[in-house]
Amino acid sequence: MSVVREGDAGEIRRFAEEQKITFPILEDRDRAFSRPYRAISTPTFILIGPDGVIDSVNTTGNVNYYTVLMAKVKALILKPAAP
Repeated sequence: MSVVREGDAGEIRRFAEEQKITFPILEDRDRAFSRPYRAISTPTFILIGPDGVIDSVNTTGNVNYYTVLMAKVKALILKPAAP
């Protein structure tokens, strides 16, 4: 899912359609989600495993953030969740 802190809802929806984003995009105007996770830059990618534990926090300032993030996502997808 994606969490958006600011922006026009129509603009966000159009962007998602243009980029063919199919996962949920939630609005977080009151920072109820971003504050506890310390998401201070945009975008911030927080990878939470199936067990609910934060695996990593990545921002665009990190070197190769997208490559690292996708490798972690693929590893989590391949790992079965605990019963």
